[in-house]
Amino acid sequence: MKKAIGTQSAAALWVTGKAVFVVDEHLSSGDLLYKDLGLTIPEVVKEASKQNDANWKPLSTEKLAELNADHLFVVQGKGVNMDEMKKDPIW
Repeated sequence: MKKAIGTQSAAALWVTGKAVFVVDEHLSSGDLLYKDLGLTIPEVVKEASKQNDANWKPLSTEKLAELNADHLFVVQGKGVNMDEMKKDPIW
């Protein structure tokens, strides 16, 4: 698997209304992405993971803009219009 993935990075995001959260690198799907699959951890995810013990860490729009991941796994919260959200240049 590592040969196929190489150095590609990924992040799991949860979008709820106007808030965006990123999963902790050591918990939940972060553990799967980084430990089990061997994907590279983006710096923004590493920084956010130091915040607290919650599985999902709040992510500001500034940090979202800095998130340089090859792949994003986005969990769409109830009532979130992904088409509208994608109109924002940050995405």
